Amino acid sequence: MATQLRLSESTRSTTMSEEEEDEEEKLVVEEVTKMADIVMEYRSTLPHHLNSTLSSLFVSLRSSLSLSSDLDFFLGEESCSGNSNRESAAANGETTTADVKLINEKICCNISALPKVLKRMNECISRIDRFVSPDEIVHPTFKRKTS
Repeated sequence: MATQLRLSESTRSTTMSEEEEDEEEKLVVEEVTKMADIVMEYRSTLPHHLNSTLSSLFVSLRSSLSLSSDLDFFLGEESCSGNSNRESAAANGETTTADVKLINEKICCNISALPKVLKRMNECISRIDRFVSPDEIVHPTFKRKTS
């Protein structure tokens, strides 16, 4: 009688542990699905955020003169108001050249750092792809049980 009682207790504990494992598996699958959705959302919105951030940064770095007047002045091209642009640029010559040199230095620094940024982005994208890839070996806890 005692052996039957122990046997029934052990089968109850195994069924309970299987149910707990199933519940835990469902929770883990839900969490992974949520994380995958978040990753996909970031992958879709990140380029837009990067573009808007860079454009606002470039707008803030622009000098008081418009881009076309700066180009006309430095390229020596005359527009319909070319003389007035040159006179105003000559008056602001020192500050404009200093600003242009500063911007050129910042652009050069950014260009030199760009390969590192691109390498880091590629590493992150490859990690995300490995995480999302369906070709990977699926861990046994994530496999559906066939009965």
